[in-house]
Formats: sequence, structure tokens, C-alpha cells
Amino acid sequence: MTEMKLRSSEISCEHCIMTIRKAVGGVPGAEFVSGDPEAKAVVVRFDRPETLERLKAAMAAEGYPAEAA
Repeated sequence: MTEMKLRSSEISCEHCIMTIRKAVGGVPGAEFVSGDPEAKAVVVRFDRPETLERLKAAMAAEGYPAEAA
């Protein structure tokens, strides 16, 4: 699996991190590793490049558009 840090300027608190954790958990082939609201970032693992796109879409759907850090 590939591990990557994603940043979203919309992350502001632990509730944001919990929402993203839930969204990532709904993407097959992906898992949430950690989150840091101060850095406005999460670390995720995924199995394929297309899974990363699904992760980003899931985060955006929850209001957290993300870019690779």
C-alpha cells in the first residue's frame, strides 16, 4: 500500500478529522492512518492510484477538498 499525506485548508478541529476518518473508511482499498488539525492534514494508505482519486472525492463530498502534501 502507498501512504500519503493530504492537506485540506478546511480542517480545523478533531471533529473534522473524525469526519474524514469515516469518509476514508468508506472507500474500498483505503485506510485512515492519522490526522493533525493544526497541520490541516491527514495521512492515508491506499492500494491503487484510482483509489487515491476516490479518497479525494470522498473527502471533498464531506467538505474537505484535499491536495497531496
